[in-house]
Amino acid sequence: MEPYVKELAVYPNYYSDLRVWTFAPNHYYPSRIGGHPYSYQILLSKKDEDLSDYFLSYFFPMWNALKKEGLIGNFDLIAPLPSSVKGVYSKTLVPLGKKFGEKTGIPFDIVLDRTRELPTSRLLRLSERYERIKDSLRLTRNLKNTEKKVLILDDTRSSGVSCLEAAKILKDGGAEEVVLFCLGITENLRL
Repeated sequence: MEPYVKELAVYPNYYSDLRVWTFAPNHYYPSRIGGHPYSYQILLSKKDEDLSDYFLSYFFPMWNALKKEGLIGNFDLIAPLPSSVKGVYSKTLVPLGKKFGEKTGIPFDIVLDRTRELPTSRLLRLSERYERIKDSLRLTRNLKNTEKKVLILDDTRSSGVSCLEAAKILKDGGAEEVVLFCLGITENLRL
């Protein structure tokens, strides 16, 4: 079995030809938390616990496999997606990004922030999720000329709208390539 799952986030109705490859060490099963230990750890990370060391042990096999298969290249920057609350970042993603950056030699920085707090968007149709998320991110600083390939980190990828919104903001700011690493990809989500 591969040490990762992957999906391509594409929504032409909202983001024209923007595409973002999403990679995660495992799926996230929100309805089976008790019977799926990895999903339970994601849930704990969402409750402000620092589980960066736990997830780091999964990120390196994924990273090595993706590099070996030529699915990813080199990155110039690692950046976490902010939580749904303006100015708040995951207590797992920030240390995970810093540690991953130290071990790979990729600089880590917080370059994305929310422009407003987001209401819960679970169980919404894709169009409703888009309406809640669009224009909710901004760059905290200008990207440097050397920051063309950006690896963004998120806890889970459900619809892909958040990562597409982040990619749009980063590309508008000068990035040429954006890839998402998340802790888990929600499986069988019906939008």
